[in-house]
Amino acid sequence: MKDRRKLTTGIAGSALVLGCAALAWFLLRGGDERRAAAGAAAADESPEARRERCDERREEQAARLRRVLEAGRRNADDERPEEPEPREPIRRRSAGDGPPAPLTGTERKALAAAAETIYSPEGLRQALESGSAGDMVREMHLAYAEAQQDESLGGPAAQEALGRLGLLLDYGLNVAHAQRPAGEAEGQWQMIERINRGFSGRIDALNADYPDLGIRLVER
Repeated sequence: MKDRRKLTTGIAGSALVLGCAALAWFLLRGGDERRAAAGAAAADESPEARRERCDERREEQAARLRRVLEAGRRNADDERPEEPEPREPIRRRSAGDGPPAPLTGTERKALAAAAETIYSPEGLRQALESGSAGDMVREMHLAYAEAQQDESLGGPAAQEALGRLGLLLDYGLNVAHAQRPAGEAEGQWQMIERINRGFSGRIDALNADYPDLGIRLVER
């Protein structure tokens, strides 16, 4: 009885070993066949097909990279502090807005003084001659910023008028861009004359609405 159990156990163990060996042989054979098939397919693949396969792989990599970058940007946006609300700019009137609101006597004087501080045709012409028109325009912007803080120009009508003076900054910047070296003075003034033709109508409208200003264009 004991010999029969021993024989049965031996047969079962041998069968198990043979089964494991057969399974291993099958897996190895299958792997070899798959690798052989892949190698044959790669050998049979045309250059165009290989390029397409490479392009697809690069597109997949690029798509993964884009997803990573987008996730990083979203995280950065979540951590970015809120920016303060920008100060509302002074509104500039357009030609179709009709006549401006009237100014008080104090506002008219303050507006004229601000215009003289911001813009001087003689000063801008001298800056052109000395080659410092760019510096002159920066001073014009600083003077305009100071005028915005003038309490006598704090009313709605005065703020509207101050917004109109922004035209002087636009004009000064254009004139500064026309600046040329000393040997090209004729070309410089030809450009300034074209600028004057473009701005003359708006300057005339500004003077008509605010007669105390008396704005003049830069001339030779």
